Amino acid sequence: MIHALLIYDRPRLARNQWFAQTFQKKCSRRGWHLQLKLAEEMDLSKLEYLPDAVFMRCLRPQMSRYLETLGVRVFNSAAVSKITNDKLETFHFFRRLGIPVMESRELDFRTLLPFPFVLKTVDGHGGSEVFLVNSETELQTFIRQAEHPTSRRWLIQRLADTPGRDVRVYVVGNQIIAAMERTSQTDFRSNYSLGGSAKFYALNSEEKALVSQIISFLPLDFAGVDLIFHQNQPVLNEIEDVVGTRMLYSETEIDILEIFLDYAEKEILRRK
Repeated sequence: MIHALLIYDRPRLARNQWFAQTFQKKCSRRGWHLQLKLAEEMDLSKLEYLPDAVFMRCLRPQMSRYLETLGVRVFNSAAVSKITNDKLETFHFFRRLGIPVMESRELDFRTLLPFPFVLKTVDGHGGSEVFLVNSETELQTFIRQAEHPTSRRWLIQRLADTPGRDVRVYVVGNQIIAAMERTSQTDFRSNYSLGGSAKFYALNSEEKALVSQIISFLPLDFAGVDLIFHQNQPVLNEIEDVVGTRMLYSETEIDILEIFLDYAEKEILRRK
């Protein structure tokens, strides 16, 4: 029998009850012993048993790294979590490798990009802390209104010439599974969770080659690679480590969790 933990923090679990419940049901049908744990309540020095695997659905790279030192298979790895959950780290990592990315830098009022540009928190998710900035006054306003503004790290990013459109590519075991095009007619952000529309998207050869190159540098168990478009070329925007699945289940017949669990099961059994 496979023994595994599904780890969330409280805010993410509150927002993702369907995912957590569906994941638990699918594991139960496979005969797994899966426990749901809250990261805030875990004491890793007092684990009841050492699990075969941990499915990390929150941003805890240090916890992931510690579990890995104990020999636990963590999906996604601590290394992937560290890079992908820091947008500046993602930018620098892939730019050094020659992957096309939009110009980004840590916020410094002395060296701003030309307006308009995009302002983001370095560790934000879901588009809720992403703003289109048209002036320095707007920039100051957005930062003041953010939650805990002085403790957050911010980056600024050059605005792509096709705002309101991106493509999320779902990856399992470093294999491209499906892609969804997200668009918004009213917002430069195309996030499905913010009211954007989504539809199945067939990657062309150039887009597929770019994603294949990206995932060749970073071992992704289950993630979303987000492409934006500038000057008619695909460009890497972000990689979602704790990727959502609502678009796929709402708009397609693809059961991405079954695909992921098939892959995870092989990985776990290979190590037992």
